[in-house]
Amino acid sequence: MTMHALEKLEFDRVRERLAGLCDTPAGRQAALEIEPEHGDEQVWWEIGRTKEAQALLDDASVALVGIGDLGEAVRRAQKMSAMDGATLWRVGDSMRVMRAARKVLEARRSACPTLWLLGQRLPELEKIESRILASLDGDGTVRDEASVDLRAARQRSASLAQRATEKVQSYASGKWREYLSDAIVTQRGGRYVVPLRAEHRGKIKGIVHDTSASGQTVYIEPEEVVQIGNDLRESEAKVRAEEERVLSELSEEVGGVAEDVLDGLEA
Repeated sequence: MTMHALEKLEFDRVRERLAGLCDTPAGRQAALEIEPEHGDEQVWWEIGRTKEAQALLDDASVALVGIGDLGEAVRRAQKMSAMDGATLWRVGDSMRVMRAARKVLEARRSACPTLWLLGQRLPELEKIESRILASLDGDGTVRDEASVDLRAARQRSASLAQRATEKVQSYASGKWREYLSDAIVTQRGGRYVVPLRAEHRGKIKGIVHDTSASGQTVYIEPEEVVQIGNDLRESEAKVRAEEERVLSELSEEVGGVAEDVLDGLEA
């Protein structure tokens, strides 16, 4: 069939309507590129597969929503490149969707033999899938459950932050209140500070981290808060390091099954 004939048939509009019904980015792209088949055997094969799909949808829909355009990210993981948390979560969710679709197709393989040929390519990676989804939230945040060390580091950070807040707050409500421009606890560069009026500079010993635009207020970290702040910085660094370790380890696991995932995405 010539391009002229396809244009006369407005086949581009057919493609666009088909693409609009696809659940996945890869499916939409395939729909936009599809060409009519010409050989009798292939045409009847596709008609048979379409009938199977219609019967399947009438019986139990195979939902593909959640399958992401993840080929490039998975190939990077195959080359030992760590993925960010949001991408990893999408990989885990795609594994879940593919596994669920495979189960539906397997249960109906006698009625849908040609679709089952595709279904057999959908990977069952429940162990990795479960670990990813248990370790990450949908926005990519690494959950406490991902690691015992991560939970401990976060708990220590929270405790230190509470101690620093309480200590600084004591300046805002104690005998130093008259020296402050405001009775608030704030942060500058991640350090807990009090807003000391410039004319009282020296009344509270500590480290100056900032000055107001007017110069009338200096933001000082009280001396007795400095060590708590140092400990907090160290603890927060441990949190970040453990988060990165978790993401790296999960990415490595995905890399180890990359071929299965890529084939499943294509299927």
